[in-house]
Amino acid sequence: MAKTNKNGMPIPTYVRDKKKLAEYFAVAYKDMLDQLLLQLVFNPVQPKVIMEVQIMRQISSRLNQLDFAIAAHIDKTIKKAFKEGQAYHLLSVNEAAAMDEALASITFNMIVDNKVEALVADTYGDILLATQNTEKAIKGVVRNTVQKVAQFNAIRNTNYTNQADQLKKELSKKGLSEKIVNDGFVGIVDRMGRKWDLGTYSKMVMTTKVNQAFTEGIRYEATQTGLDLAVISSHGVSKDNPCSKWEGVVISLNGKTEGFWTYEQARATNEIFHPNCEHGLHSIRSLEMLPKEDVEKHKRKMKALGDVSKREYKRKKSKKK
Repeated sequence: MAKTNKNGMPIPTYVRDKKKLAEYFAVAYKDMLDQLLLQLVFNPVQPKVIMEVQIMRQISSRLNQLDFAIAAHIDKTIKKAFKEGQAYHLLSVNEAAAMDEALASITFNMIVDNKVEALVADTYGDILLATQNTEKAIKGVVRNTVQKVAQFNAIRNTNYTNQADQLKKELSKKGLSEKIVNDGFVGIVDRMGRKWDLGTYSKMVMTTKVNQAFTEGIRYEATQTGLDLAVISSHGVSKDNPCSKWEGVVISLNGKTEGFWTYEQARATNEIFHPNCEHGLHSIRSLEMLPKEDVEKHKRKMKALGDVSKREYKRKKSKKK
């Protein structure tokens, strides 16, 4: 029997798929690190020649293989998430009795194909940029290591013992491991100057994009059924988490219902549906179909969120500055 969430709805399989993808990256990441250490770690007692050109080729080859393999995973996972989002909407509003029935009733058309292909291309583009940046950074570490080995060999029999000891430390397994992780596996440096290694960044991208594909599937199918409202999921996050103020709030999926924040407006606050956000949506036919306590929770939080038009004005004003 499929696992269900608090609403009694089956948990979509894309949740498991994106975890598998993260695990795939973690394994590839660890394998690359082990191989680099094997070839770069320097033993001053038994010095070995670092085959720089060969290592460079191997780095390019491994990352190209990773890009190729991940492209197929991205295509499959994004498409599945979008379709499951469509089916999830149908189940939520009782247009289907079971997930299999809902999935069987889903058909792709040109509009859906274009939406999904855009998500796939966007996701792959982000991952590709990260692997390209990683390739450049790792090659930089290799070149730097070769230079330090040459420096050590040049001063090993001189009086520069302090410099030689420092170089041995940097060329040790521990030193090189830290160097590769901190300076080599840097997929992206964000606007705040934070470094995201390839594994962490790829996991974040996949979590964000796959969740987005699922949500877009819900939003698209809502237009097909003529419905527009959905409840933001609750995960019991701490009060200091900006997401907490949105849990249980009913929003308009496509801006067709007055008096509610729209999905796009909520997302634009960066408080909910942000990168790595695991909050989702549960479609409803109307506010009245919710239990009384959930309606009260929605109204209370809507009051706390304030007038959307005022927040939109503040956001646009801060952007101009």
